[in-house]
This record gives sequence, C-alpha cells and structure tokens, in this order.
Amino acid sequence: MMNKKGVIIILGLCCMMFNSVLALPDLVAEIDYTPKNASVGDNITTMYIIKNMGDETAYNITVNLGCPTPGGRLGLRSFNISSGSEVNHTFPLRLNYGRKKIEMIISNKINETDESNNNASVIFNFPINITPDKYIYRIGEPVNLKIFGNNGPGYVSTSCEHMQIYKFENNSWNRISALPCHMFSQFCENGEVITPTVNIVFSCSERQINSTWIWDQKEWFYSNYSCGNSTYRVIDNSQLSTGEYKSEFCYCSPTYETCGYANCIANSCIDSQIFVISDAVLTPSSESTTILPDTNFTIQINISGDNIYGAQFDLYFNSTILEAIDVTEENFLKQNCTTYSISQVNNTIGKIKFADTCTGETGVNGSGVLCNITFKAKSEGSSPLNFDNVKVLDSELQQLYVAFTGGTVNVDSALLADVNNDYTIDIFDLSTVGNAFGSICSGSKYNAKADINKDCEIDIFDLGSVGKNFGKSW
Repeated sequence: MMNKKGVIIILGLCCMMFNSVLALPDLVAEIDYTPKNASVGDNITTMYIIKNMGDETAYNITVNLGCPTPGGRLGLRSFNISSGSEVNHTFPLRLNYGRKKIEMIISNKINETDESNNNASVIFNFPINITPDKYIYRIGEPVNLKIFGNNGPGYVSTSCEHMQIYKFENNSWNRISALPCHMFSQFCENGEVITPTVNIVFSCSERQINSTWIWDQKEWFYSNYSCGNSTYRVIDNSQLSTGEYKSEFCYCSPTYETCGYANCIANSCIDSQIFVISDAVLTPSSESTTILPDTNFTIQINISGDNIYGAQFDLYFNSTILEAIDVTEENFLKQNCTTYSISQVNNTIGKIKFADTCTGETGVNGSGVLCNITFKAKSEGSSPLNFDNVKVLDSELQQLYVAFTGGTVNVDSALLADVNNDYTIDIFDLSTVGNAFGSICSGSKYNAKADINKDCEIDIFDLGSVGKNFGKSW
C-alpha cells in the first residue's frame, strides 16, 4: 500500500508532466514606424516586430511581410525565437497619396497559446479630391478638372481609364467617356485589316496631385468599318451634347498584394461636383451683393451663347426686403437685330417677368447684358434672386439648353461701419474712428467717413457702431 508521502510525490510528477505538455510558444506580431507625423512624400522607417511571449521556443517560423520593399511581398522563413525574445526587421517606405496598407502575417502552422495575435497591419490614407473650376460651361468649352489633396504635392498610382466622364440621362448616371492608357486605330489595306503597334497615348502609372486635367468635351470611342469580309476599328471623337455631367477619378489603394508597384487595380474612385454643359448661360452680375437700407441699386442680367434670337425669364425676390423699381432692355440683342422687349413687375409677390426677342432673321453670338433691373433696398435682411421659367431660342426658334444661377442681395446697415470701404470691418475702421474721436464738423480732426450716424459729432455712438459689427465682411 502506498503511503501519503508517495501519493504527494506522484501527484507532483503528474503536475510537472501536465505543465510541460501545456508549455507552448506565443508569437505576437507588431508593426511600428517613424516618424509618427509623416505625410505625403516623406520617407519613413517601418519596423516589423515578432515577439515570443510564450514559455517555449518557436521553431521554423514563416512570416510574410507586405509592402516592405519595391518587390512587394517578402517572406521571412525558417528562423527560431526563444521564449521571451523578439526579432525585428526594418525597411524604408515612401508615402504617397492614396491608401496604403503594410501588413505582417505569421504562419499559423505552429501551435501557440494564442493564435489571434499573429497578424498586424498599419494603414496610411491620404485622400484625393477632384473638382471642376466652375459650375457652368458653354458647349465646346474645355472643362478644367483639378486633382488635389490637402497634404501638399505628390502623386498617386493609377491604372487604365482612371479619368471617366458620366452624363445624367434617363434618371441615372451613364458613363460616356473614359481616358484609356492605350489607343490605336486599325486600317484597311487591299481588303486586309492592318493592326499597328499599340500607341501609348496616356501614362497610367502615376498622376501628379495639385494638377489639372483638361477635358475638351470630346468623347473617345471606336467605330467599326468594313474591310473586305472583315471589320476594323478606328478611333473617333465627337462633340458631346448639353446636359449635366460629373467626372470620376480612379486610383489605386494598394494592399500587400501590389504595394503600388505593379498590377495596380484602381479600386478607389471619387466623384467631382456636378457641372453643366449648355448652349446658353444666364446669370446675374454678382452672386452676392450687399447694400445699405434705403438705397437704389442695379443688377445686370448677363447672357452668353451662339445664335441667340430671344430669351425670357421669371425672377423671384423677397418683396419685404426689396422693391423692383425698373427693368430696362440692354444692348445684347440690339447689336445685331431690331428687338422687341416686354417686362412685368409684381412687387406684391416679388416677381419680375422679362422677355426680349429679335425681329429679323439672324441671332446674336457672344456675351453681354440682356437687361438691367433696378431695386430699392427696403429693410435689412437677405433676399434670394431665383430664376424660373428660363427659355432661350435660336434663330430657327429651337429652344437652346440654358444653364442659369441665381444670386443673393444682403441689405445691411453695417456697411456704414466699413469706414475704409474694404468690405471688412476690422482694426483699421476702429482706428479711423478712434483718431477722429471727440471731433465735430467744424474741427480739424473731423472725418466724415468716421461719422457713422451723420450727427456731425464723432463719439461713442460711432465707435460703438464699428465695435458692434467688428469682424463682418462681404
């Protein structure tokens, strides 16, 4: 029979054997980089750290590193890490625009205490924007599309068809043009289709940021022509029609599979704001006008286009803020034809209706002033100027596609406090009033511009008026 002491010894040996069976390595993946505040164009040092936090040595480790070198993925194989030790590998990396992921994957073929900490990754993301330089373009006018980022100069990796144009048709956006990398035209010779060597027209490897791509409103596409018993393709381009458009710029967001060095797949795309291509344009002389109360002022209605024969519009305004005084035809149509115009003003609802037409045979090309509208500023506030029912005809009485933008009139007595008329109320205005403070009309220090309330004395009322509106600008 075994005594008590023997039982204890056997239990202890069992525990030791059990613990030795459970003793495993625990590999932990970590990625670090310096400097921490790196931005586009900077060179950083990435550090891949493999730690063994377990109780046993890890043998024959296999590690894949993503994006450490221009070669892409790099495998670190067949090395050992003893318990409590670590292995470090450092690599240089240059940051570009776009989204870049660096990653480390430790092989999971090794039995470990914790299998969930074998992967590590860091993502650098420097986004890109694209925008047209204005909202309205005439038909045939080049469209300037600016590609920019908020982290200074640099470039982004792109692939084929990275710039695309969409048109809004049938209640959806339809791609109508794309910027390809390679374009070539076949030709027919003695009934045989000849295919030339590919002509590389556009670079698709990288695109400079803070640059402009100019779209000339031409659509590149292939047309099929007959050649004997075959067909061949020829590059054509044609003028696009009027309507609403947007552009899309596609660039690479590389992961460890590509690292941005090869096989770039444009899997990140951004849209521009919508822009309009039109036959004619109708706009007020200013998008925003600021005026003093009890002041008369004039807004010009500008028009541009080709073969314009007649135009009409309704203009709505806030009748509690503004009162329409007069509408007069200007010389845009008169420069090439005898005209007839009509205007109707309704100050109760705040509406102006105007129409102007030629009475001859031909229309007018170019740009100019269609009419002038004189308003009176009745009270402080803001009034929109909104166009509606806009129609423009050519000399064949065909309606042109017209784009138009409205405006805003701000009526504000704070303009009086803008002593130096620089459209900003700031320290210069305060200083001007301060230098004349205490003077009266007959005094040598008196400055009429500093007399805000026009009471012939520059005092706290004038100084306070500037102070109350300090910081305003127009």
